[in-house]
Amino acid sequence: MKKGIMGILAVMGICLLAFPGMAQQKIAEIVIASEEWKNATNTDGTGLYWEIFRAVFEPAGIKVKPMIRSYEGTMELARQQKVDAAVGAYINEQKGVLFPKAHFGVDVVAVAYKKGKLAEWKGEASLANKNIGWVKGYSFDEYLDVKVNKMEFETREDIMRVLEKDRLDFFMDAQADILDTVEKGSLDLSKFEIKEVKRLNLYLVFANNAKGQQLLKVFDENIQKIVASGEMKKICQKWESKHLTCPY
Repeated sequence: MKKGIMGILAVMGICLLAFPGMAQQKIAEIVIASEEWKNATNTDGTGLYWEIFRAVFEPAGIKVKPMIRSYEGTMELARQQKVDAAVGAYINEQKGVLFPKAHFGVDVVAVAYKKGKLAEWKGEASLANKNIGWVKGYSFDEYLDVKVNKMEFETREDIMRVLEKDRLDFFMDAQADILDTVEKGSLDLSKFEIKEVKRLNLYLVFANNAKGQQLLKVFDENIQKIVASGEMKKICQKWESKHLTCPY
C-alpha cells in the first residue's frame, strides 16, 4: 500500500512539472482600474475604495496597483483582460467579467434639477418619461422602475451646461459625484435641488481568466474578514465626512 501511495504521488509530481498550469501560481500584484472618484479612488492612490482593496489583498501578499481611466474604459480593459479588475459595476451591469459574491461599496444614486421644475418630489415617479443625463458608460436606466429618456455625455461639466439651458430635466449620478460637482463650482445649489433616488451596491469585477478567478476568491474571503474584525468600519470612519457611504 505504501509503495502504491508513493507511486501515485510521484506521478502527480511529474504531472505538475510537465503541466505547471495545474498548480496555482502565487499572485504578487493586482492591477485595478477605476474612474477617478474624489476621496474614493484618488489619482494618488488614496481614498476609501483603494484602502478597502489594500486591506483585502495585501494580507494575502498581493500588492494593489491602481490605474485611473474613464468608467467605460475601465470596464473594457477588464473585459479584454488587460487589467485584473475594474471598480464600481452594479450587479450584472457588465458582461464578460466575473462578479464576486460580496460588494465593496454603496452608490447613493441621486438627481439634480432646477428649483421650480417640480411641484413635489415623488421619488422615481418624478423621473418617468423625463430627459435624464448621465456620464457615458453608466447604466442607471437598467435599475430604475420607470422608463426615462437617457442622454449620455462625456463629462459632468457637459451635463451641467445642458441642464442650465433647460435642454435636460435631470442630471443623474452618484450623490458623492454631484456634491463634488457643487464643490467645483459647476453646480449652484441656490438654483438646484438634489434628491436621492435609490441605493445600489458596487462591485469590483474581475477579468474572466484563471488569475481573475483566484483574485475573486481572495476578495470574497478577505472582505468578510475585514468586516468581521471591524477593520472595514475603521476605514469607513476615516472617510465618513467625504460624502461617501460605508458599505457594511
